[in-house]
Amino acid sequence: MCVFINFSGKGSVVGLLKVGRKKLFVFDAAGVHHEMKPLCVLDFYVHESKQRMGCGKALYEYMLRVNVFASAPFFIANNF
Repeated sequence: MCVFINFSGKGSVVGLLKVGRKKLFVFDAAGVHHEMKPLCVLDFYVHESKQRMGCGKALYEYMLRVNVFASAPFFIANNF
């Protein structure tokens, strides 16, 4: 999990980004389904007072630097 902390004030948490593996079922071009467990963004949040300031982008960029994605697909989990 990546946590973005504002150290210029009281040290409050500005946002978080949780990454983990999730079981997904995907279809290929032939319509055959496959089960896989790719690395997914499971949860993402930036406090409303800090939105539209680049904090979310900084979290995603840090996550991409820390987790090595050797040309593997990357998914954002949709739980709606």
